[in-house]
Amino acid sequence: MGFRSLLRLRRHQRAGKLLIFVVAACSISFLFIKYSERNRNASVVIENVMTNLVQPFADEKSTANLSLNVYVWRELCGVNVQDMKQTPTFPYYPDQKEFLNDVFEVSDNTEYYGQRIFGFLQPPTSGPYRFAIASDDSSELWLSESEDPKGKRLISRVFDEKACCGWTKKDELNKYPTQMSQFVSLQRGNRYYIEVIHKQGVGDGFAQVFWSTPSEAEFRLISFEHFRKYSNTSVVLAKKDAYHMAFSNKYQSQFEMKVNMASRRTLKFYSLSLVPKANYLPLCEYKSSAVWNLVWNASVISQYESLKLLYLSNVYPPDDTGMGDSGIVMGWPNRVADKEVVESVVNKTIGSLRRYTSRNYVLERIHRVIHKPDPVYGDRFSLDVEVSLERSKRSFRLSEHVFVKTGSGQLCFQEGIIWKNSATVYFILPVKNQGNWVYHFINELTIASSLTNDLNFHVMVIDFESRDIDMEKAFNTTLLRDRHTLVKMTGKFYKTLALNEGVARVPSEHDVVFLFDLHIDVPVDIIDSVRKNTIEGRIVFYPIVGRLDCGKSLTDHQGFWAEDGFGLLAMYKSDWNRVGGMDVEKFKYKWGGEDWDFLDRVVRAKLEVERFKYPGLYHHFHHKRGMWDMDPTTSNPLG
Repeated sequence: MGFRSLLRLRRHQRAGKLLIFVVAACSISFLFIKYSERNRNASVVIENVMTNLVQPFADEKSTANLSLNVYVWRELCGVNVQDMKQTPTFPYYPDQKEFLNDVFEVSDNTEYYGQRIFGFLQPPTSGPYRFAIASDDSSELWLSESEDPKGKRLISRVFDEKACCGWTKKDELNKYPTQMSQFVSLQRGNRYYIEVIHKQGVGDGFAQVFWSTPSEAEFRLISFEHFRKYSNTSVVLAKKDAYHMAFSNKYQSQFEMKVNMASRRTLKFYSLSLVPKANYLPLCEYKSSAVWNLVWNASVISQYESLKLLYLSNVYPPDDTGMGDSGIVMGWPNRVADKEVVESVVNKTIGSLRRYTSRNYVLERIHRVIHKPDPVYGDRFSLDVEVSLERSKRSFRLSEHVFVKTGSGQLCFQEGIIWKNSATVYFILPVKNQGNWVYHFINELTIASSLTNDLNFHVMVIDFESRDIDMEKAFNTTLLRDRHTLVKMTGKFYKTLALNEGVARVPSEHDVVFLFDLHIDVPVDIIDSVRKNTIEGRIVFYPIVGRLDCGKSLTDHQGFWAEDGFGLLAMYKSDWNRVGGMDVEKFKYKWGGEDWDFLDRVVRAKLEVERFKYPGLYHHFHHKRGMWDMDPTTSNPLG
């Protein structure tokens, strides 16, 4: 603790000198310098000042130059170095910048962070040197044959290939064979670029780097007199600038991943012309036991009782909605509808279409069918199939809601069950100090729109004085410039009020409002699916969200399905008004229960709920510390 205090004092003194120099030379007032003590084992200096990207510092004579740069990223999931490398702000935009000016050992027992320790190494004598690294959790040691970082190569690491992770005790250098490097020839007076990448999960957190020569019996920690600083700045690039640069660069990799995951036939389906709506099936009365039956009356249900009365739809063909963790099933996939039943309904529907239009439509493939069983009145099938005309290469999209009466097997169109493919979908997004996730949403939505060519949407951003993002700059893209509305609000984050304000600004009652979450991936077909599964005056769409484990993504979908969560929903604005919107008195500055309360009122209004696990609709794990409860006049603890 004495060393840590001395280290903080030295940093403070250097920062003060640097501040005086910059003010005198450039007449720029820096914003502030503050201490942030993460816990009793870790104390770091966070200096939140806007700056340009730093350049190498080469003052060899300065004592202050005998140190290494330390970049720290807080609240990063995972225990592996690869988890850290995947964060968009790595390696240039950290949450903190520090210096290491003692032996090559950094200790910090806070949870879920990553750090990059880098600079130059100047050996005292010429000859062969062997390096070793110890850390908790995993780490990598890189060394260049010169002072050029581009020439760096991995020489040792703490990692177990079989366990896909790694950790050691302090000074433990023989746990893994990869901890010690081969001998490397170094020349006295030369500088060599060195870099450590260290990822911490939970428990003890540290990284140590040692070296030895053939004449020495043991490894020793490298001392600070052999360090040379790479950069002399300890200021952090403002988050709003860092996020903009980092996530703009990430877009292309996200786009390529989504393209590779979506089949060509799936993307083609959304470009097909719709078979025109026509009365090729008879009309029948709308009845659903979801809103009324002999056992219960939807209009008089008790508080939160509606959750017990809902049931999930079946899907066909089977989809990739299983979720698990390390081989353990945590969430079963959607139930699969009976293949013979689905094919029978599809074939009967196409047969009726042929007879009505006198055109020879034939089935090409079944894209997706959602089966809503109703043991009382009959089953509804939401059909999405590709059809073509005989002896023609032209395909069409047949998308309709077809009802099969119980006991009769007859197909019909239920009264009022008509989806509007021209409806505009309005995403409703309350925001406060979530800049990185705003950019995540922008990238995801842009990719979804570009892959399906669906442009009929709008984003309502309700912002509570976010300090870490320039909203207008973020949404000033070719796609979103004219497809977003920024609603500025003040004070504490007030979710229910924000949702009501966002919906109130939707211009037409006959368009769809979609309450969304920044931390969720946007499936490529979600906009179209919201239109298809939301019926004005009849059906509210509540897709089930998959909650990912810390550090996981849509490629592995490890986590669980949040079947008791009802925060994501789509409904027509007219139905929102009919239900009465969110209860802003009962749920003011906190949330938890407001979604169940709203669901109760949806069911009491005799609106049916469509619900199934939605492929690719995954909520990313994120730390909630300080998300919404910061007063707008106070500073962001992460800058």
